[in-house]
Amino acid sequence: MARSCPVCETAFTPATAKCRQVYCSPTCAEAHRKQTPLHGNCVACGQEFTTNASARRSYCSAECRHTARTSEDALDERVCPVCDVTFQAPRTVRQYYCSPSCRRAADRQRGQEHDE
Repeated sequence: MARSCPVCETAFTPATAKCRQVYCSPTCAEAHRKQTPLHGNCVACGQEFTTNASARRSYCSAECRHTARTSEDALDERVCPVCDVTFQAPRTVRQYYCSPSCRRAADRQRGQEHDE
């Protein structure tokens, strides 16, 4: 049973009769996805926005994304394993030490353990 691709209007035959294939190729499927606007609400400001980029997009603008990532809500309280000082670090950053000097002290300590 031949079907017609909604993007390029080429006739194609799906692999099986029960196949749910709509587009003749992945290229046409991607072209359709880019043509179809997606609607969402910005998680930072709540404003509705439209995008063709990705269904996973969460922010209406780069400014909202930056604001959300640098706000107080995006910070974790962590304890430095070298000096036991509590410090704040962004959730998206892999930071274990409160300062570069504590990181270097931990590196030196690990180096001495390997020498023994």
